[in-house]
Amino acid sequence: MGNQKTYGNSLSPFGVNTEIIPTHRSNTGPPMEVRTTYQSISSSCGCFIETNTTFIAADNLSNMRLIEPLGFSPNFGNTVFSTIQKSSIPDIFLHMIGNVSEPSQPIPIEAYIPIKYIDEGKMYNLKGARNEKRNYLGWQPVCARELYPIIERSDLEAFDYPQFSVRGTRKIPTLAEECVCSPIPYTGETYDHLNFNWFFGNNASIDFNPIKIGDTPLSVTGSTMFTQEGCAIMSTVEGKTLFYTNGETVYTSGNTVMLNGTGLSSSGTSTQSAIIIPQPTISATPITHYFIFTTDFAENPNGFEWSIVDMTLNGGEGVVTSKNNTIIPGAVSEKVTACCHGSEDAYWVITHTSGDTSYYSFKVSATGLSGPIITNTGSTHNTARGYMKTSPDNSKLISLLYDEDIIDILDFNDTGGTLSNLITLTGITYDVGPYGLEFSSDSTKFYVSDGAGEKIYQFDLTHTTAEDIRDYMIELPSISGASLGALQMGPDEKIYVADLDKPYLHVIHHPNGLGVQCNLQTNDFILSGGTVSGGTSQWGLPNIITCKAISCDRYIYVSSKNQVIFPFSLVINNVNDIIDSKYLDFRGEIYKYDKSSGMFTDSSLYTFNLDHEVISASNTTQLAVPLANIGQGEFIIKGYYGSKINTLVSKQLGYTRNSIDTYKRGEEYGLYMPSTDWYFLNMYEADIPQFNNNSPSPSVTIGQLKVVSVIPDAGTTKIMVPGLLSDPLVAFNGSVLAKDIEYSAVTTGITPYIELEFEPLADQMLTYAYIEGGGVNDIYADFYTVPSTINSGPTGSQSPTDRVFFNTTENMYEFYLESPAASDIILVINGNVQSAGIEYLRSSSNDRRLILTVPLVVGAVPPTIIGAFYTPQAAIIGLIYNNTPTITWSISDAPTNDIEGRFTVQWAAHDDTEFNTILYSYQTPYIIGERSYELTTELTDAVAGDKFLYRILNEKFYWPIKCGPIYSFTYSAVIPVEISTNMGQVY
Repeated sequence: MGNQKTYGNSLSPFGVNTEIIPTHRSNTGPPMEVRTTYQSISSSCGCFIETNTTFIAADNLSNMRLIEPLGFSPNFGNTVFSTIQKSSIPDIFLHMIGNVSEPSQPIPIEAYIPIKYIDEGKMYNLKGARNEKRNYLGWQPVCARELYPIIERSDLEAFDYPQFSVRGTRKIPTLAEECVCSPIPYTGETYDHLNFNWFFGNNASIDFNPIKIGDTPLSVTGSTMFTQEGCAIMSTVEGKTLFYTNGETVYTSGNTVMLNGTGLSSSGTSTQSAIIIPQPTISATPITHYFIFTTDFAENPNGFEWSIVDMTLNGGEGVVTSKNNTIIPGAVSEKVTACCHGSEDAYWVITHTSGDTSYYSFKVSATGLSGPIITNTGSTHNTARGYMKTSPDNSKLISLLYDEDIIDILDFNDTGGTLSNLITLTGITYDVGPYGLEFSSDSTKFYVSDGAGEKIYQFDLTHTTAEDIRDYMIELPSISGASLGALQMGPDEKIYVADLDKPYLHVIHHPNGLGVQCNLQTNDFILSGGTVSGGTSQWGLPNIITCKAISCDRYIYVSSKNQVIFPFSLVINNVNDIIDSKYLDFRGEIYKYDKSSGMFTDSSLYTFNLDHEVISASNTTQLAVPLANIGQGEFIIKGYYGSKINTLVSKQLGYTRNSIDTYKRGEEYGLYMPSTDWYFLNMYEADIPQFNNNSPSPSVTIGQLKVVSVIPDAGTTKIMVPGLLSDPLVAFNGSVLAKDIEYSAVTTGITPYIELEFEPLADQMLTYAYIEGGGVNDIYADFYTVPSTINSGPTGSQSPTDRVFFNTTENMYEFYLESPAASDIILVINGNVQSAGIEYLRSSSNDRRLILTVPLVVGAVPPTIIGAFYTPQAAIIGLIYNNTPTITWSISDAPTNDIEGRFTVQWAAHDDTEFNTILYSYQTPYIIGERSYELTTELTDAVAGDKFLYRILNEKFYWPIKCGPIYSFTYSAVIPVEISTNMGQVY
């Protein structure tokens, strides 16, 4: 390019044809070449021509001093030069010493190009040569003019784009038996969240519950346990901590020692000191009893023992009711694992004795503990240390013999509890010995840590012989300065790696990935330090029932409408260290699944871009995916990289290439590429049905509010009120009376009336107000007698049946209406009208809640009466005219064509506040695009005076690609009614 020297006689004019060989993939039609015509300025030998026009072919780099700007911008297919204008191109200066640039040169040129790539899970570093040679064709030039013939030159550059993971997402299941499921069980679900809290090490603990909304687990404080190795934890199916232990002391969820929880016979210095097993129940009743199984430590002769925790005792904190019951006397190894039974609601608990080849399998079921089933196979366990685990699919059991450098692999029969088909791995050179063990979530691989060393090894179980498994073993990059311990799968489908006395854990983000593509991130999960206050890691992590480590609802979100973002994290596996050297930028795109076509659409809903400065500064980058941009459905995240083109001109001009054309394709469901893409599902929570009062009178003015005062005869309790249709507001001698306590009103039929519950004296004034010509529920009198005791608790902890509640967070009383109000509210306490905005407030977060700013006397004699007058949202409330009421309601968002659902109007007896017995039930399905619904119900055989409660159940379903359904449900407010006539019996 420029300053090209040409020797020999030249004719005028002459031409040069140059073929373009691009350094990146380019789909071009016509050949890429430059044809230039030159005008010779001399015909004598030994002169040279100096031009400022396009020349793509270069001379010997060691002789090149200047590359001039391009003289024109030829169009030859899809190339980076198609839009170049001469005025925008700077000069390109090269200062060369042979094939290596001078240190001061802004565009470095090296004698070779590093080639870093990954093949079959292993990382390779090669060099691509920049080769120059004079083409003498075997003869030595004798004339200066012969020093400048054809020059051969080659540049070879290759690298793999880094693999990435997105925390908060997963892969679409590939096996027929794999499913995704709903965070809220519908029918037939067996998953739970027993693994959602960890307590381990030196006062370290992790709360995994944030992953339910796509966030990162949290390191939390409060643990009072120290354990160098073994520990176990149990949580509820909802993910709340129950208790934890190191094998010698049991701790409550409040981090105190459980009653009778000391003196268990193991120790925190045992590899797997304990495991906790919930005892299944009959007829799916709640689980209340838990087994703690403990092992020996350092071959002490305590044997294998069990204890029982009863969580119904000590106010739900639990009590160890039976302790240290021996079922294997004598020494056992420091190994115990557990998995699900293959055909029963039960668990297998497996251990190994010391000094022999005996595996013991015990079954825990609703009837208790049974067994053992003994299998004699495999290597003699002469020493205790090293983990033993079953695979997530229950098909394999692996035992590590730390001091003997042995790995035993066996098939496990999850219906019979036996082991078979031994494969023993020996001949592997460890720095110390095999200690920590974990399987990939798909059970095709397992990982082993070099205990107290710096290495982790991956083994591939798709190979079936010891030789192949050993030969295809992949050593992950060493962790300098580490003293590694346990490996444990978290509920987020990531393997956490313990490291002695470190304030962090290492994390394998993609355990199903082959070799280095598993995305091992060192020092990745911070336990303490900086803004995080927590404990430190030792060698152990919690011992978990292996079939419960992860659940099918992981990264299946049922989101609140109040949730704004998914706080995902991008984790780039920069194992080949090319982000900086190749100036890689990252572009992520989110695509939605179209159920009608069975494919992901090729138009992205949301895009995020991260330049190389961001992703090179940290392998983990926080993302904030707005729910408003994606909505509900199934989604994949695809990632693309952009990089600078490693040629002299492109570097100077800042041209880049990207991998969109290469990676925007798929093997399944249109765009989905299982090896690179990440999947998640979001469905919004079912809307709370809001009652519609579809037949209120027009907006009333004061002229329609009729106030009547009468002086009834002494002893007269029934006052006839012609034309009364709405509930009346009634006062006696200036005090507001409580409906259904001090009076009742019949507002339907031929002769409406008010009936007092006491006999008035002579010359007493009775005043009542009502909406003249209004509807039955234009004014609703909602009164309640405060009992001697009421419930209390923090904000939002009231039950649906609480009418009066004391909020311990705000130190205020709350009154809950029978129906959300569609109007202003008049509040009355013991006959005295309260001032709105001063003595009571309407809640902004609960449409049935009134907040009392004045004290409320609880337990008074006579009892306190509190009431409210308002127009209810529910059209059917209080007294109803017949036994075929039509219920009307609406939801905030109309159903779309990818959502299914139904509404159920449920009726129960007035004292069955939990709706344990549904007396009447009527259903109607979702209608696409429809927000408002109505349903006529029939209360068969109901007669005047019968009282009921009713509510609306909203059930919402989404059927994903694999299994399902994803389910959400919610209830409306509970509304009380009473049949006022027998008109329903007319025929």
